[in-house]
Amino acid sequence: MRALSRELRVLILVVALADLMAFSELTSLTLVTVTTGTITMFLGVVYYYRPASVLGLLIVTSGAAASIDIPTLTETGTLLAGLLGVLAPVFILFVLALPGEEEAERGSMIAMRATATALAFMIGCLLSVPLAVFLVSLTAPGLSLRMDAMAEMGVMLVVAMGAGTMLTWRQPRVRGSPEVESPD
Repeated sequence: MRALSRELRVLILVVALADLMAFSELTSLTLVTVTTGTITMFLGVVYYYRPASVLGLLIVTSGAAASIDIPTLTETGTLLAGLLGVLAPVFILFVLALPGEEEAERGSMIAMRATATALAFMIGCLLSVPLAVFLVSLTAPGLSLRMDAMAEMGVMLVVAMGAGTMLTWRQPRVRGSPEVESPD
């Protein structure tokens, strides 16, 4: 796979950050935070320096996501705001932030399997609440109408923990004992 040119990476970075900020209600303090993270991530992307890119990504996403008001994920409008306002730009910033010096020199991007896994994890967490509300409404219709924000966060946390456990699960390998030479 061909790597993106530096100019195209910067253009994609600017578009994703503009999308993230368009859905945010930034105060002056969060604007300073997001601007600092943007500059850090911009420098990391331009110079292919992964630690600066990831640090900028964390600063930008935490500052902007904290200022986005999504009261519930059971309504279509807020679900689309979460998808277009948080998930899509954060995923694009994630893809831009992770390639470092080695990937830039080789001309490759992040592996497609890892990218698809991360996208599936993010979408699964986002859609877990509407799916849980749907399943609850099938069994007890009165309960689904009273699902508050803490219950939605609990559902998403359980799904994120379960999916994270499944992603990191590995079967134990049986290894033979190494041959040890005697000091004789």
